[in-house]
Amino acid sequence: MRTSVVLAVFLGVVRTVHGDCDRPTGGANTELITDVTFPASDGTSVYFTCEVGYQREGGSGTVTCSGGTWSRLKMRCTIRNCGSAGEVINGRVEYSEGTDFGATARVVCNEGYIVVAFENKIFCGVNGWQGRLATCEVLKCDAPNPIADGYFSPVKEDYEHSEVITYGCEGQHKLNGSKTATCGDNGQFHPAPPKCVLVNCPEPSTMVSNSVVAGGARPPYVLQSSVTFRCAAGHRMEGQATVTCDINSKWGPALPKCNPIECKAPEVKNGEVVGAARPTYKYDETVTLKCQTGYKLNGQSTLMCKDMDQWSAALPTCIMIVCQTPVVQGGVVVGVPRPSYKHMDTVTFECISGHVLSGESTVTCSDNSQWSPKLPECTMIVCQTPVVQGGVVVGVPRPSYKHMDTVTFECISGHVLSGESTVTCSDNSQWSPKLPECTNEKAGNEGHTLKVVLSVLGVLLSLSVVGCCVYFGLLKKKKGAGKEYTGAPQDAETVALS
Repeated sequence: MRTSVVLAVFLGVVRTVHGDCDRPTGGANTELITDVTFPASDGTSVYFTCEVGYQREGGSGTVTCSGGTWSRLKMRCTIRNCGSAGEVINGRVEYSEGTDFGATARVVCNEGYIVVAFENKIFCGVNGWQGRLATCEVLKCDAPNPIADGYFSPVKEDYEHSEVITYGCEGQHKLNGSKTATCGDNGQFHPAPPKCVLVNCPEPSTMVSNSVVAGGARPPYVLQSSVTFRCAAGHRMEGQATVTCDINSKWGPALPKCNPIECKAPEVKNGEVVGAARPTYKYDETVTLKCQTGYKLNGQSTLMCKDMDQWSAALPTCIMIVCQTPVVQGGVVVGVPRPSYKHMDTVTFECISGHVLSGESTVTCSDNSQWSPKLPECTMIVCQTPVVQGGVVVGVPRPSYKHMDTVTFECISGHVLSGESTVTCSDNSQWSPKLPECTNEKAGNEGHTLKVVLSVLGVLLSLSVVGCCVYFGLLKKKKGAGKEYTGAPQDAETVALS
């Protein structure tokens, strides 16, 4: 058994060294040409050739099996290049895919020439370019068909490439289309032939509502006749005012429109329309704006809807009413003052010591950003130098005195002071208490005697009045008793005097 295993290993080694070869793979773009059955025995040779469309560039195509391995293939195959296909008179060959195997090429003729061929294409094959090159012949156009009510010139049997013909119309007909045509690359004239038409545009005055024809041509309206429209009052034009009759008997550009002028309701921040607001307003309608409480209007309050759907003036603005901190000379604000105050805020003033307030102490920030009523005034309290007849000021008198200043008087010799000798400059710029008096002593005694005399005279006058009253009382009583009065009774007079 052991002997058999050793023999098998030996035979395998011998086959590896001197055994058969499997089918060779060759190189790029190569093809094996052989009728050998594989695996091939040692010493067998096979031949490679290049694939279709490729050609050999050096090296042998034969490989040999030796010791179970094929020798290295030295042959190289490159793609076949067909090169130039030749020259074309009045044209050229276009190699858009190159000139290698499998590529195609076509003939392109010069301007004024046309390709003549069953199929304008050649193919790079195994044996070079296959197919026949097209030729280029002079391009010509046949005479075009005539047009109704028109003509063209020059008139010929055929026309060369790029040759131009000119069209025209007869009578009142107008050319609708291109006036000229050119013999093109496809043997046809281009653009398409025109038409000869009669142009007559319709009456324009009834075609645009709310408008009138303001100027322009009169009927009939032929080609290039123009008219100009104007919109009626309260309407705005949309489009071009002037239109022209075109070759198709239509006004162009498109007829305008006269749309009613409408202004959008004005929108003002912190403002509103007086009365019932509407989304839009017609031409010449007015709208009045007002500001909300605490704001004032800056600009025109009443606007009118005018042309171009615009208001007659720029929209006003509503500005917050603000009053600056009021300042009163000699006065202060009661409480803590602020840099500014809003509408209807109030401020109360009081005067500093030695000043008196005139006007309203409390003011309000009003609609015009002003304080109302007007700011009060704090006037310095000043008393004039007091004068007392027969008296002098103790010390050096001054032209005027401030609030709470005091002045003391004394009388000159022969005069007696009555009242307070010292007075004070008070709040109402008056001296308080009232100024004293300095009376002459002699004048004082004479005055006393006069007072006594006057007192006595007064008593006598009183007694006389009483006597008269008694006398007339008795007289009335006698008349009532029926007695005739003959004279004044002595007793009554005595009684009255006593």
